[in-house]
Order: sequence, then C-alpha cells, then structure tokens
Amino acid sequence: MTAGSTEARRTSAEWLELLAAGAGEATADAVAAALAGIQAPDPLSARLAFGKLNRPLEASALPADGTAEFAALLGPGYLQADVLGRVTFVVGLAERFAPLEFADVVTTLYRTGSDREQVGILRAFPCVPAPRDLVPLAREASRTNDVTVFSALACESAFPAEHLPDAAFEQLVLKALFIGVSLERILRLETRVTPELKRMVTDFARERGAAGRPVPADVPRLLELPPQSPRNPT
Repeated sequence: MTAGSTEARRTSAEWLELLAAGAGEATADAVAAALAGIQAPDPLSARLAFGKLNRPLEASALPADGTAEFAALLGPGYLQADVLGRVTFVVGLAERFAPLEFADVVTTLYRTGSDREQVGILRAFPCVPAPRDLVPLAREASRTNDVTVFSALACESAFPAEHLPDAAFEQLVLKALFIGVSLERILRLETRVTPELKRMVTDFARERGAAGRPVPADVPRLLELPPQSPRNPT
C-alpha cells in the first residue's frame, strides 16, 4: 500500500480508531468532539472546530510500536499526532459537506491556517472521497516557498501524479527543483514526464549553468526518463 494512495482511503471512524491507537484516546476524543460540533453546511462552524484542535493536538511523535499502518497511510515522515489528528478531521469534513462545499471549506482552512495546520490539510488530500475537487487548492499550495508545506503536498503522496493536470504537475516538479526538494520523493514521477516537462527542466538546467550555479543531480536523472504522452492538459 503506497502512502497517500487511493488504496489507503479510510472513513473518519476508521481514522479515529487509528488516532486513538497511535496518539491516545484523549486526542481521538478531542477530534471526535470537534467533528460533532460542525453544523453542516455552515462553513463557520468548521473553521471554529478546526481552530479548537490546536491545543489538544501537539506535534509529538507517535510511539514506535505499531506505526507501520500510519506510515503506509501518511508516509514515514508524517508520524506525528497533530498530522494524524488533522487528517482525521479533514476526512470527517468530507463526510459532512457536499464535494464543492467541502473544497471551499478546506481552502479557507488552508489559507487561514498555520504551517502545521497546512501540513495536516495537504496530507489529507489523497484520503478524501473526491480528491480531484482539491486540485485548485493544490495548485495554490504548490506555489508556497515553505519547503515543509510544499513537501506535504508533493512528496510521498500519490495525489499529484494521480490528479494534477499536466501543467500543474510540471510546475510542481520545477518548483521542487527550485527549492531543493528531491524529485525522488515525488511518487510516480516517471509516469508524468511529458516532453514539455523535459523542455522546462532543460531550460532550468541551462539557466543555472549560465549563472554559474550548480544543477541539481535530479535533473539528468529526470531527462533520462522516457517521455510520456500528455494525458491531462487542462
């Protein structure tokens, strides 16, 4: 099971069970109470409930025992109680709002959230029933200069390769090169290497070389990959 893949999808009740096992009953109870306080379709109640999680959710590492399933669901770099808790909350939101309303609510939570809140939101993208509705927010998030937040969207997650249109995926890869995120962390990159992406990366390497700056080692590896046909141009 690949981290962030559709095979990893769970209901909010199942996520609450995982949260209780990994971070404790008190943490799971706090998230369950926050979800119970949402008055859908009122987005304000979702914002208030999300904000109330800051105190009970701490960025503490999960216990070493029994983290294999969490690693498969979220990726090994996200085994923290606050990430698991906020993913659980976002999955619960998806069950309470219609898809487009859900996307609007999550966009507001992202734009008003702290970096840790943004990480939890982005890590939930592959875990919701209609992830494609989050593509506009993913485009926005991919422009961040915060490496930690960018990585939560781009790395060890099946979401970008499965759902981003070609232009957005190409920009995400180029952004990774600009901010020093290894392309090896972008899952299924080899399935999305279009001729346009190879052209963009070639131009990037030439500009770096002309400026006397080092070219990331990822560049020649990407350029050696066989080009794939564009499949999602919009």
